[in-house]
Amino acid sequence: MTNSDPITTKIFKTNETLMEEGERGSYVYLIISGSVNIYQDKMGKSKLIATMSSGDILGEMGILTNEPRNATAIAAEDCKV
Repeated sequence: MTNSDPITTKIFKTNETLMEEGERGSYVYLIISGSVNIYQDKMGKSKLIATMSSGDILGEMGILTNEPRNATAIAAEDCKV
């Protein structure tokens, strides 16, 4: 995202990655529509730990703590965030 506005809307297609575990965060996401699967690496394997949907917020901890992302978020279906 290159928009300098503080709030930007983006569409993610099914299976598109919103954020990856271990990367530094630049955005907090509010899911407007659709759903997002959350995965964590457990002993070298990706494990589904949650599914988030409309109204849920993700990615906030990386912004608040300035720590790397602790999970990967992948669109479970087309979604607007």
